[in-house]
Amino acid sequence: MTYSLTKTHLLKHSSIFEGTSYVSWYRILNQLIWIWCGNDGLEIEGVLSRISANNRIRSFDNLLDTIIGYQPGNCAYEWSQQAMGWQKKALELPTKIARSQAWLRAAIAKRLNFDYKIYVFLQHKFTDIK
Repeated sequence: MTYSLTKTHLLKHSSIFEGTSYVSWYRILNQLIWIWCGNDGLEIEGVLSRISANNRIRSFDNLLDTIIGYQPGNCAYEWSQQAMGWQKKALELPTKIARSQAWLRAAIAKRLNFDYKIYVFLQHKFTDIK
C-alpha cells in the first residue's frame, strides 16, 4: 500500500524586498523586512497566528486576513493590540532604557498596522485603474 500527498502551492510570489504573497493571505507578508526594522520574529508569528486562527466572518472566506470590522482577528485590530501591549508595558518598566525599548516595539507594531493599510489602499487604487 502506498500513500501520496497532494501537493498544494500556497506560495504565489516571494521576494526578499517585496515580501511573500501566499494564496491564503490577501496582504503581502514582509517578515524579513519587519524583523530588519526591529520587530521580533516570534511576535510577528504570534500576531499572524491570531489573525489566521480566528473564525469570525471574513469578506473572502478563502483569505485569512479579511476579518470584517475592527474586532479580534482583524489585521488592524491585532497589530493595534500588539502595540497597545507594548505601550502599557512601557509605562510599567522601571528603567529609562527598558521603557525606551518598549516604546520602540510599540511604534514598530503600529507601523506594521500602517503598512497593512497602505498596502490595501494601493492595491485597491491600482485595481480600480485597470
